[in-house]
Amino acid sequence: KYGEETLKKYGEDVGRTSWQRPETDEAQQLKDERECRRRAESEVERDVRRDRLFSDDGIMRPGSYDSMMSRHEAARRIERLTADCLRRRGYAPAKP
Repeated sequence: KYGEETLKKYGEDVGRTSWQRPETDEAQQLKDERECRRRAESEVERDVRRDRLFSDDGIMRPGSYDSMMSRHEAARRIERLTADCLRRRGYAPAKP
């Protein structure tokens, strides 16, 4: 799966939505998903680094409530940004 290393880094195994777009083969769909996820991960990682620089002491202690919430929010934001990117490319969630 795409971006698992980033999601693991943030402590989440977020479920994936399947996406579809008419007349798009699986290879193109996977390529688009990878690209959207890569961009989302890059944006979130950049923001996380910036937030650490401007936190009170620059250190977020592992296992602390703030650290866990930060990881959770980062993983959710990756999913949200990836979904937004795919929708802009004409994809919709696949129907079960």
